[in-house]
This record gives sequence, structure tokens and C-alpha cells, in this order.
Amino acid sequence: MSFYSSISSYYDTIFPLSEDQLQFIESKAHPINQKNILEIGCGTGNLALALAERGATVSGIDYSDEMVTIANTNLSKSKQANIIFQKMDMNDIHKHFIKNSFDIIVCFGNTLPHLDNKSDLISFITKCHLLLKKNGKLLIQLVNYDWVAKHKIESLPTKNNTEISFERKYRKENNKIRFDTTLTLKETHSIIQNSELLLPIYKADLVSTLKDHLFSIINYYGDFTLSDYSDDKNGLVIEACV
Repeated sequence: MSFYSSISSYYDTIFPLSEDQLQFIESKAHPINQKNILEIGCGTGNLALALAERGATVSGIDYSDEMVTIANTNLSKSKQANIIFQKMDMNDIHKHFIKNSFDIIVCFGNTLPHLDNKSDLISFITKCHLLLKKNGKLLIQLVNYDWVAKHKIESLPTKNNTEISFERKYRKENNKIRFDTTLTLKETHSIIQNSELLLPIYKADLVSTLKDHLFSIINYYGDFTLSDYSDDKNGLVIEACV
């Protein structure tokens, strides 16, 4: 994904580690010590490293070479022994990990809509179920595409701080969404622009796919603080249990 490669050096400035994400995982994986966790779309590894520091054994995968390189650099600085980062396509997880080996699979940061189509989504959910232990959990977070459709959303809030400005715009393109971004580096006034096609995944479709593929208990929220879900909110967080 050229989008993530081009912004990899600035990723932690745009998307710093979220304490809410961390607390959400800890609450769903309690006690987190000794849990085996797979993070899909690990980026620069900040969340995975925080989980490892709390005693979990973590495998982090990302499709971007640059992201994985940064994650491994961060790992070498931390000296954590219970974590590994690898470049991997999320469609290939069943080829690299042992069946029933994970307590938790994490897929945050709107990673899921980078799948190409509904068949890929079904296949991915099936593979996650295969890799999870009995009573394991799949934790998903993505943009609420029901909110996007209902309110005809054309942009997400600009992320702005002393170093960068990051604009995100949406436009419908056939059955997908064109995601256009502009990253402005304030010190140099450099601009990095990208455009990606995303698969809009709606709550009802995702929940039914999970149920159809043997996930039994499915909870959904509006954010990581467990607020009630609504199609008037911009987030969707899913907890699906084997």
C-alpha cells in the first residue's frame, strides 16, 4: 500500500498511541499477561509494543515494508523479547500461523476496508476463526460506513498539530469509496498526497458475516470507551468471540 509507505515516517505523529485502544484490549483480554495476540495492520508497532510491555506475546503484521522496518527499529530500542514484526498480506495469515494459536486477534485503524471485496472479507473472517483458540476474540475497529452513507460524509476531521496537517476526503466510486489524503509538513511546507480505494463495510453485513462463520457472541460499540453504537457516530468497534 503506497499510501502507508509514503506516510510511514510521520505515522506516529498523525496517529499516536491511543490509551483508549490499549485499555479496550486489556479489558477484553484480562488478564493480558501471557496472552498470545496477533495484530493485523500493526503500523509502526506502538500498540503491539505496549501490549508486549504488559506481558502479552505479540505477532504484528503489516503489508508495508516501511512500516515493518520502523516497527523493528522501535522493537530493537525497546529490547522486548516477546514480540515479532513481519511483512505479511492479511489474506495470508493462515499460511504463516498455527491453527488455534491466538487468544486475541486485533484489526484496528480501518485496516479491514483495504480488503478488495466481500469474498475477501468472508475469507478473512474464516481465517481469523481458524487461528483463534477456543474462547478467543477478534477485535475490529473501523470507520462507521453506515454513518458515512447516512450523512453523505465527504471528509473526516483534519488531524492538526505543530508538525503536520492531515486532510482526509471521501468520494463514492462505484461500489467503493475513494479515500484521498493530503499530508502537509509544516516545517518544510512539503505536501504528500495519496488516493486509495476502500471497501465500505457496513455493521449489519459485518455482524452477519461473523455469525455465519461461527463467531458466537458479538458486541459492537461506538468507540473504544464502549459507548453505544449509532449510525450517527463515526466509529464502529466490534468484539467477536469464538
